[in-house]
Amino acid sequence: MGSNRILVGTDFTPTGEGVVSWAAAWCRRHDRNLTVVHAWSYPWWAAGPGGHESAASVDELPSAARRRLLASVRAHGSADSAGTECCVVEGEPAVVLRDLSVDADAVVLGSDDRHHVPGWMTGSVARRLAGSLAVPLIVVPDGAGLPGGPVVVGVDGSTNSIAALEWACQHACAGQEVRAVSCWTASLAHLAGVVTMNFDLAEDEARRRVEDAAQAVAGRSGLGRSVTTSTEFGDPREVLPRLAKDAAMLVVGTHGSTGLASLVLGSVTSALLHHPACPLVVVPG
Repeated sequence: MGSNRILVGTDFTPTGEGVVSWAAAWCRRHDRNLTVVHAWSYPWWAAGPGGHESAASVDELPSAARRRLLASVRAHGSADSAGTECCVVEGEPAVVLRDLSVDADAVVLGSDDRHHVPGWMTGSVARRLAGSLAVPLIVVPDGAGLPGGPVVVGVDGSTNSIAALEWACQHACAGQEVRAVSCWTASLAHLAGVVTMNFDLAEDEARRRVEDAAQAVAGRSGLGRSVTTSTEFGDPREVLPRLAKDAAMLVVGTHGSTGLASLVLGSVTSALLHHPACPLVVVPG
């Protein structure tokens, strides 16, 4: 970390083009450098019968991709910046981005709710990266801009959620509200009537979690930002997307408070990756 560079992956689809535009605007706002990456793979048809006859066209793929990448970057007003780089790499997208992220501050991917975009988008690539990156992953829905709404952070008391809140405080713009939200709800045992639920106590515990997290982040040097705290009744997989509709960003940790190392992603984070209502930031612990 600390490279002051954002890595954005594109596949030349409309959604891939849109995420380049979003990332370029983000970098300009936060004074970051931008690296735009396209990963390509050797086509399957070139290895079959008669594939050798197409070897020349296959050899042209990297240069053709590089030309398209440069044109894409120019279209979004970043090509003239000394801090902008274009990178074409052969390999599987998740592996390429993970390897290149070693020298990046964050990785940005696009998301398309229409579910017809292959390869790069919010399916396996984002899920694999969210569970393996050492830097934040930002998943940008199709058509997202840089609105001035609040930065909403899901807090459950885990170290991952505190790291998410700290990231939000560091990257929110001047005057932008950072809102830490802790959700509480009834468990299966409560719903089944096996255990009597004290609703006041459950809400108090949620309030304590979020206030403790805000105090922990406020106590770290260099942040100097106040955090608005609140509690919400309901499943965070439903509550957070609702709050994110009017938010500039939704920030969560990679894992939840269960601390189960066997889970690559927490259930909440995994659910949010499928349909991000606004740019979703997944912060590793």
